[in-house]
Amino acid sequence: MKPANEHEVWFGNATSRNTDDTNREPRGVAPGGTSSRTTAPAPTVAEPGGPSLLAILQAVMTDPTASLERMNNAFDFYQRIEAARARKAFDTAIAAAKADFQQITKKHVVSRSGGSGKDGGTFKHEDLADIAAAVDPALSANGLSYRFRATSNVNEPISVTCVVTHRDGHFEETTLSAG
Repeated sequence: MKPANEHEVWFGNATSRNTDDTNREPRGVAPGGTSSRTTAPAPTVAEPGGPSLLAILQAVMTDPTASLERMNNAFDFYQRIEAARARKAFDTAIAAAKADFQQITKKHVVSRSGGSGKDGGTFKHEDLADIAAAVDPALSANGLSYRFRATSNVNEPISVTCVVTHRDGHFEETTLSAG
């Protein structure tokens, strides 16, 4: 039986317990389940002043009895938590940047010969420099950047991929192809 002041930390399918192996009582617990030490109940991660996720990970990684599988599970869990945090930060930054975008004005004129309608006439458009001037300040202020990656293989359409990245590491990309 586990005493009230012992805590378990879950990492994927593995459990971190303060034990030498699964057939013995937890370390510091006398046979029969009474504690031979006096400690306060372990705080939960959600409590102010409780251990941080990084502190829990560090405890697992420095435990000399921890198996490699347990360490890998702990690290995988940490990476999933960090990826979720980075995704939330990305989404928050995108929302904040969108609120700060400047208006994009169509100021370039294209004339097509052939009169009016589908085969001719004029129309206005914005170019990439106009769009960049309107969105770059807001993106940068919110920790976002973008870049383009193009591929042009022989006998294949050209593809351009825009990659938007947040300073915390999350990125999203969209590819357009033509030709």
